[in-house]
Amino acid sequence: MDTTNRNVWLVSCAIIAVVIIIALVIAFMPNQAKQQAEVKALVTDFGGYLKSMSLFEPTEQLKGDIQQSYGPFITDELLQQWRSEPTHAPGRLTSSPWPDRIEITQVAPQGAGYVASGDVVMMTSAGEAGRIPVVAQVIKVNGKWKIAAYQEGRPIGPSSTTTEL
Repeated sequence: MDTTNRNVWLVSCAIIAVVIIIALVIAFMPNQAKQQAEVKALVTDFGGYLKSMSLFEPTEQLKGDIQQSYGPFITDELLQQWRSEPTHAPGRLTSSPWPDRIEITQVAPQGAGYVASGDVVMMTSAGEAGRIPVVAQVIKVNGKWKIAAYQEGRPIGPSSTTTEL
């Protein structure tokens, strides 16, 4: 094999190796956009249960309600924390306004999971009554995304433009 053919062969092999490596990285790299969409859907779905979680029920009933409503969405550790101190769980504190849903504004990678930020939208029979900033840490547990930490900030009025945590 002459030098020119050898160089062409080496360059061709190098290009093929690079293409194979890139294909393997793409195939095995977690799809971040897909994961972010899954995390957003999890927190949004969780937010749909806030209005039905009445925190002024008797403690024993509230523990069962937390298990039933929030169990599929949160880690066992967070579930035990909320069941041991039900008043620290998110939910409906008054008949009006009530938490209607969570609107996610950002999902960002953090460690092995994600942090979802957004607002709990508060409603009355007359419409939106303000928002409460919320942050949720989401991790994968046994192949499923779960909320591991959840924190609400101070309520803000519907005309407010700033959010504080």
